[in-house]
Amino acid sequence: MVIALCAFAVARGWSLLDFARARAAGEAGVATRAWIGVPAVTTAALDATLRDLADQGGEVAAERRTALLTQLLAARPMSSIAWLSLAGMRVATGQPYKDVLAALKMSSVTGPNEAEVMWERGIFCLLQWEALPPDFQQRAIVDLAGPLLTGIVNDAGLQLIRGVLSAKTPQAQTQIAAMLQTQGVAAGDLKRIGLDTAPSPAPAGQTTNP
Repeated sequence: MVIALCAFAVARGWSLLDFARARAAGEAGVATRAWIGVPAVTTAALDATLRDLADQGGEVAAERRTALLTQLLAARPMSSIAWLSLAGMRVATGQPYKDVLAALKMSSVTGPNEAEVMWERGIFCLLQWEALPPDFQQRAIVDLAGPLLTGIVNDAGLQLIRGVLSAKTPQAQTQIAAMLQTQGVAAGDLKRIGLDTAPSPAPAGQTTNP
């Protein structure tokens, strides 16, 4: 039994070593995809293949990424970022919106408090804001508020969310600002992301009621 276990471990080790050598030698594409299904290296091969496809556009590449993400999640079902990526690919490939929401919900379930994933998920939801049901909108607000309250959002993140919010209608901006305030986000932080909650000044010659 001991010999059998050692042989199994050695076989797995050689698979990992061979795959690492293939990646180090610059083997990608078909060569990398050939490792999918090999014990011990399947998830690494899927990750590498997805990276190889990251810069490829077009419907075929998007469908390929969707299929690879589905395979990856079968092997690594607790990956919140993979579920979020799958939601994005389902939007890109025009799949039923209920399937987009299903993947988005799984991302929230598997990574409710992962700060970096929360921020990415919140930005994704802002892009989808008008199509989201109210409970998904509320979850998006929680995802955005957490990183804002802990101060981990960098300048690039702030610039990104300002760009997304600037494309929203004034009504949507007001709604999002109010919901963020209920999560404890201060007016100063709202202003940093492009949501100014200060009342508009009265026109010249008019006064506001006391």
